[in-house]
Amino acid sequence: GGRAPEDTLRQTTESAIRQVIGASTLDDVFSEKRTELANTAKEELQKTLERYNTGIVVTELNFQNLRPPAEVKEAFDDAIAAREDNQRIKNEAEAYAQKIVPEARGLAERNKALAEGERQSAIAKATGEAARFKLLVEQYQKAPQVTRKRLFLETMQEVLSRNPKVM
Repeated sequence: GGRAPEDTLRQTTESAIRQVIGASTLDDVFSEKRTELANTAKEELQKTLERYNTGIVVTELNFQNLRPPAEVKEAFDDAIAAREDNQRIKNEAEAYAQKIVPEARGLAERNKALAEGERQSAIAKATGEAARFKLLVEQYQKAPQVTRKRLFLETMQEVLSRNPKVM
């Protein structure tokens, strides 16, 4: 019949398109990858047509008016909205990191500098105390009694000076 070539072409085309779309995700089908998928389907269709020696050459095949099936349209719209939310949140997080990381580094540097200052101060204090103790030991070795009495008096003076009660 006269409809046979058109029917064959339509069935072969539908088969190629089903094969390509079946192997893809909905996201790919409805994204920028649509053109790539149409080209793949066109190649599949051409191979099939050549296998059957139809003499037909496919010049163009596009997925112009693709729409998700009504049953999944709402879910599909939700998925698109979620993808947009995801991108927006990623961008916000990126911006936050750009702001917060240098602040944190600055704070870390300040804390490091403070700690280094305290360390130097502690070393200086300990070194001074060690030197004073060394002198005290030398004095004690020369004159134990006098040094012991002087230490006792100095300690009592310090303790009493902190206590304002008169005895």
